[in-house]
Amino acid sequence: SIISAQTDYDQNPTLIPNYLHMHVFRASFNGTWGTEVPISTKQVGDTILRNFNLTWNNAWIKKNCHIVAFIYDVATNHIIQVEQADIQ
Repeated sequence: SIISAQTDYDQNPTLIPNYLHMHVFRASFNGTWGTEVPISTKQVGDTILRNFNLTWNNAWIKKNCHIVAFIYDVATNHIIQVEQADIQ
């Protein structure tokens, strides 16, 4: 979580100086658009494995962090599969 200012136009005053931001995107393992996973030759039930490395920022609290991986169709922007894992 991050405590920082946040604007909320439904509030008066609109500035909340110590807003608790949760579910904050911290970093990407593989750039803005991710890594292509070719599926044209895959069959139902096949497993695709990828390994990635990320430099951990010691200011991050592990118990509050998760890794989220997702597969999406770039042509339709539909999410096909999502998995979330805790940091250990």
